[in-house]
Amino acid sequence: MEQNKPRCPHCGAPQVRPDVRFCNYCGQPLAVTPQRRAPARHGFASWLVPVAVTLAVMLILLGAAVIWLPKLRHATSTEPPEPSATPVRVDTSTPGGPTPVPALTLRISTGGDLLNVLSGPGPDYPPIGAVGDGFVLDVLGRSDVGNWYLVRLPSGLEGWVNGQQVTLQGSQDSVPIAQFEPAPTATPTETPTAGPPMFTLDYRGCVAPGMSLGQVKGQVFDRNGSVIVGAEIEVLVEGQTNIIPPGHSNSEGWYEFNIKPGQHVRFRRITINGQNVPFTPTGLEVQGKAGCYQRVDIREQ
Repeated sequence: MEQNKPRCPHCGAPQVRPDVRFCNYCGQPLAVTPQRRAPARHGFASWLVPVAVTLAVMLILLGAAVIWLPKLRHATSTEPPEPSATPVRVDTSTPGGPTPVPALTLRISTGGDLLNVLSGPGPDYPPIGAVGDGFVLDVLGRSDVGNWYLVRLPSGLEGWVNGQQVTLQGSQDSVPIAQFEPAPTATPTETPTAGPPMFTLDYRGCVAPGMSLGQVKGQVFDRNGSVIVGAEIEVLVEGQTNIIPPGHSNSEGWYEFNIKPGQHVRFRRITINGQNVPFTPTGLEVQGKAGCYQRVDIREQ
């Protein structure tokens, strides 16, 4: 038996136990040979439980993904929702009501001329446009009085055309009576009240023959060239009144002022038939001269 026991490499003494680290006799360290352990034998339950747990966790995660993934995608999606099975009616009518579908059209028949489209059913309405011969328009309505039709132009404007210059294409019975505003009334023009006539001072220059005193004289005429008798003319001499009395036109229409040479005369007032009349230029001024007279005719415009 001692021959099969391991011996100490130092003293050769047999060892009682093979797993000791020091010799029982000399006390020197021994090289211990590790013993091999037999592999553990696992049963069927040792690997079934982990597999079952793993499958259970996977099923739970899969179920959660099936429930929450569509909801998450719907919450974050920017695409429009899919149409539902129930159809939804979309109102495409205009704010003022549904757009009528024209059941009648007309063709312009003017023989080549343009036809005015008016703002109402009658010649008293102002035009809003014109269409050429052969043009086809949709009829939206008709007038209850007269032969007029409400049409829509290509520009979108609506107006009225005379039925005597169109050819209908369809049934007139399906066209409703259209409403329209009354025709505008013409504002009467006030006749201006005739005011006093306007006169013009017509300066003809200093006219001979020579005279001892300077003079200012002339004739008064109406718009027909006839002389006016009895016209009263008042002048300023050196800018002052009452230096000489007003002059009056005689039977031949002449008036006359005798002034001294060098004095300045400016016309202040003209009265005809008891009414002061306007005249131009108001600032006309002449100077008395010896040897001639300053002629200033007064003419109605």
